[in-house]
Amino acid sequence: MMDVVVDGLMVVQQRRDPENGSENLQAYSWAMVGLGGISGSLFGGYLCESGLEAYCFALKSMLGFMIAAVAFTMDK
Repeated sequence: MMDVVVDGLMVVQQRRDPENGSENLQAYSWAMVGLGGISGSLFGGYLCESGLEAYCFALKSMLGFMIAAVAFTMDK
């Protein structure tokens, strides 16, 4: 679901800069997705190995609510 939103934002940005706007933004987006995945996996693994599974679950659920809150504030 999140990928669809990101792809839609890429189309909007590409229309603003038709020559190279979408390509640079897409490369940056995928780099941040990779960095977030790696750092999130490491941090989540550390929390679970430390016996703090409840905090890991709480953090994951709060991030979902934060993404939903930001999504509702976006214009159509």
